[in-house]
Amino acid sequence: MIGIQWSQETAKKLFSYSAMALVSAFLLPLVAILVRNQVRTQVGDAAAGWWEGMIRVSNYYILFATSLISMYVLPKLSKNKSSSHFRTTISHFYKTILPFLLLGLIAVYISRDYIILYLFNADFEGMEPLFKWQLIGDFIKIVTTVLAFQFIARNDIKRYLVAEIVSVLSFYIFSMILLPLYSIEGIVMAHVANYIVYFIVIVILLKKELFNSAS
Repeated sequence: MIGIQWSQETAKKLFSYSAMALVSAFLLPLVAILVRNQVRTQVGDAAAGWWEGMIRVSNYYILFATSLISMYVLPKLSKNKSSSHFRTTISHFYKTILPFLLLGLIAVYISRDYIILYLFNADFEGMEPLFKWQLIGDFIKIVTTVLAFQFIARNDIKRYLVAEIVSVLSFYIFSMILLPLYSIEGIVMAHVANYIVYFIVIVILLKKELFNSAS
């Protein structure tokens, strides 16, 4: 008979990680559906397809960037939870790896016409103006995600949920404001505005770790 030892500490960590994953898995698709419905109503199905295509392209390189952050940053932050180590790890990532990710985003922008034709077809040429805003927002997202991994490393569900909920609400609000003003480009503008807000929120939540030199 295989004995199973119950660990309250392990169970608490598993619950926290599950809660983090479930909140993101529920809220992000929900808001995406709400925004897509507004795009279809106000701009049309073709524009909604362009935005979905842009999100698909974005997901490819964001998955790569997030995986890289997970492999490089998360193990380091999990082993040493001091604020000074956090600052050192983040700074080293920004100096050594982030420039290469930035070059990759620039390459995506330069190749946008080829990407559209290769992954989609000529009907998706309306995606072209979306690349600029999406890539700017994604760069800010990558910069901020590196910081936000501190919540996962510390199993800090409270600050993680605050940041995620603010981000989701921010994107929805900006989308509703900018869509009527700038049509489909308003959605990707909202993406940029949202991650600026998200970055500010993350910095505020991590102000002790980022600015307290005594720890």
